[in-house]
Amino acid sequence: MRNTKNNMSFWSIPFTARKIFFGIVTCAIVTVSCKHEPIRLPVVMYENAVTDYDGNSYDAVVIGDQLWMASNLKSTHYADGTPIPAGSESDISDTLPYRYAPGGIEENVEAMGRLYNWAAVMHGSRHSNDAPSGVQGICPDGWHVPSNTEWRQLTDNIQNNEYYMEYSLSIGKALAAMSGWDSSRVYHSVGNDQRRNDATGFCAIPAGYFVFGSYSDIGQFAYFWTTMRSSLHFGAGRAIGYNTTEAAACESSLYYGLSVRCVKD
Repeated sequence: MRNTKNNMSFWSIPFTARKIFFGIVTCAIVTVSCKHEPIRLPVVMYENAVTDYDGNSYDAVVIGDQLWMASNLKSTHYADGTPIPAGSESDISDTLPYRYAPGGIEENVEAMGRLYNWAAVMHGSRHSNDAPSGVQGICPDGWHVPSNTEWRQLTDNIQNNEYYMEYSLSIGKALAAMSGWDSSRVYHSVGNDQRRNDATGFCAIPAGYFVFGSYSDIGQFAYFWTTMRSSLHFGAGRAIGYNTTEAAACESSLYYGLSVRCVKD
């Protein structure tokens, strides 16, 4: 379902009852690996660039002038040691922070990271669309949650950089992991010839999302929060889908559980 706000293209994540476009995924342990050399293009990768409070280490990749985490956040604590409550399937809130495991299965966290609602991501910070956002939120010290503007800078860099010329019309493919996606016959889409994915080393993982006690779109879509609030009850994000070529702007109710990537300050 698509609409337009402020000249921006938004994919609104549908409720789980709308099964025509997004189906509810049966829970399963998912195996996805980001340990590979991105194809052909010069990629600057830093191994173990940052470690969170829990001791999880994250590689980071340089894309343009930005340094991005190369995997989804897994944290169960904020940088100050405050615990992030684990949400059950009945724990849904747009004001109380919750974290979830993709598919409701803890074993999925290693490959796919965790899903967080807006309150967990922002950790009491005000919304922002600045670049940089100025919102540490859920990220480790020295890193921050990206704004929609920073995501726009990322996608613009892919579209305009000669190294990514092949992917100028398929930004989602340049960001998507080389495995773990449902197959698609759409030419240049993420799920089509996945061996040609991930030219940037960003390695977007299709962890899906959580809402109303259900986990949806695992293997089909990766959804990421930004620090921009698109309206009173909605936050802006980014969506990469198996049957699309885009890293499209999207908006989600604040109680949804989405993935998080952090950017170096």
